[in-house]
Amino acid sequence: MRSKEFFKFLGGKISCPKVSFILFAAVLGAIVSQCGYYAPPYSPDELAPAPVTIKEVLPSERGITFRWQAPEKDVRGKELRALKGYRIYRTEEGSVVESSFKLEGEEKEAAANKEKEKLLAFIPDTYLIALKKLRAKAKAEGKTTRTVKVPEELKTFSFTDSEVLAGRVYLYRIVPVGSADNEGPSLLAVKVEFNGRESKLSAVNLAKGSISNYKIKW
Repeated sequence: MRSKEFFKFLGGKISCPKVSFILFAAVLGAIVSQCGYYAPPYSPDELAPAPVTIKEVLPSERGITFRWQAPEKDVRGKELRALKGYRIYRTEEGSVVESSFKLEGEEKEAAANKEKEKLLAFIPDTYLIALKKLRAKAKAEGKTTRTVKVPEELKTFSFTDSEVLAGRVYLYRIVPVGSADNEGPSLLAVKVEFNGRESKLSAVNLAKGSISNYKIKW
């Protein structure tokens, strides 16, 4: 259907062809939108969770305990829609990685003095589940859902690494994982020179920005 005929179909009168074309394009865009045609979806990495907030690191004779808070936003700064859980990684300084390579047709083993990161644990997320339940309850009671907040204790998670040895130096990362198994970024890592309660702790910046305002309770 041509734009003039379409405009007449809507019951209007055309006084300017340019105006009629603009109106036609606007109406057509609205129809296409209602029919379910949208812009290309975001990639999983664009919807990945923002970094977690590490709140506390507590060394003891039995190990090292980490407490962190769930992210509420994705990497775009929008409300987080999906969060599978958290991966805890550890690197031991001075660890050795074994690698194989071919040299002049022969396979040889080489040891590189390179840190090897180990996945210690996966902690399932329950924060978003709690948020959805609280919003459903608020909706059922006729209340607004936008102001619903999850109690702090339901946003806080913990993990204890008990497989540590005195005198060793460890580097830890706590990484949020999205629904597509995509990892969010790490803002910092925690470096631990383990010696029980006398362990030395420090934060290692993994991002380009400053972490001077990042407060961790040691």
